[in-house]
Amino acid sequence: MLTAFRGLDGVASFGADSAGLTSGNVATPLADGALIVDRAGVNLDNQPIAPGHVVGTLYADRDAREWLATQGCG
Repeated sequence: MLTAFRGLDGVASFGADSAGLTSGNVATPLADGALIVDRAGVNLDNQPIAPGHVVGTLYADRDAREWLATQGCG
């Protein structure tokens, strides 16, 4: 699910790299040999995904809430 939101305006992620073990990140070649990649053209085939804001897991929720407040969300 994270790859669907990566690169969109108004979207941010907080925490540490993902484990890279989610099955949704596996690129399966299509019949014509094309691969489905994220919107930046990155093939995330079982690769960790870095967050936009690297913070300790204890602070990810707090930092995300602070960022949301700067975006007009409350």
